[in-house]
Amino acid sequence: MKELDDYLKLLRPTEEDKAILIYGSKYHLWLLDNYIGIAMWVHDDEIGDSFQNQVMVNGMLLQFVYVADKYELIFDTRRQRPSN
Repeated sequence: MKELDDYLKLLRPTEEDKAILIYGSKYHLWLLDNYIGIAMWVHDDEIGDSFQNQVMVNGMLLQFVYVADKYELIFDTRRQRPSN
């Protein structure tokens, strides 16, 4: 029963957990110490705030929703050219 409770908590992050997440930012995600991929933190009216990713497969746009217990913000480290 504890395992089910722990899993359900992952589906509904607490407000404290969500406070550090930035809408529209991409994150590396892990679940139970297994790397599961990259997704964006978004607000979704149907399922709530969540990590999501869209992938085009055979002409169909698929929407993936991820459950993660650890996440790391991805910073864009590309250098920009100075503009004059």
